[in-house]
Amino acid sequence: MNELQDQKSNIQSQLDESNNQLNDVNNELTDNLQQIQKLDESIQETQENLDKLDSEISAKEQEIATKQEELDEITKNMIHKRNC
Repeated sequence: MNELQDQKSNIQSQLDESNNQLNDVNNELTDNLQQIQKLDESIQETQENLDKLDSEISAKEQEIATKQEELDEITKNMIHKRNC
């Protein structure tokens, strides 16, 4: 009977240790998931900033193109006036 009690105690100890290990793994997974969520939020914020910058760059490129057309027209008019 004493041997059965020892086996039961040994098995209970092993179960307790396994439960502790599972809790540790669960806590680690939870921490990892929180880090992943923070990284995902950071990535989304960075993407939004990149999209905003891309839009600003496109607007500036269009503005430059328009100004270049205006400059070309002014230059063309000045050359025409000199030739007349």
